[in-house]
Amino acid sequence: MNKRPSKLKKRSARRQFAQPRLFDHEPQQRITAIEPLESDPNMRRVRVNSKPMVTLRAGDVESLRLHVDMEWTDALAHRADAAVTKLKCHALAMKLLGTREFARRELIERLTRRGHSASPAEVVTKELAEAGWIDDARAAEAILQTTLRAKPASKRLLM
Repeated sequence: MNKRPSKLKKRSARRQFAQPRLFDHEPQQRITAIEPLESDPNMRRVRVNSKPMVTLRAGDVESLRLHVDMEWTDALAHRADAAVTKLKCHALAMKLLGTREFARRELIERLTRRGHSASPAEVVTKELAEAGWIDDARAAEAILQTTLRAKPASKRLLM
């Protein structure tokens, strides 16, 4: 039987190939440019040997102390990868928070179910709680209000 691979497999293979290779070993890899994105001036594209390697927030570029003509090492690639992972986790958390209120633990569970490891999920939720985006009391109140709207009852019965 001649089976054609599904379109989904072709797309995912193409995406994996197009991803930047942070851990490629070429002799004398150096950062050749750090440039802002036209679509988002808070993001920076880091080029290594003139090839786009990674896109980070401006604050992450500063915290990693990246600069032009710096050597691109495996250790630096791992730190940049951790920053990208945290950035993706933060973006997903904000997307989830746009739909409804979440308690901190519930948001961590959602992020880990979506494929993020626990450590970046905990760091991101801690930062969001400190910034006021997550509040357990507010989330409990939202659940209470939703329950009251769905099935009227007294607040005393629900608490």
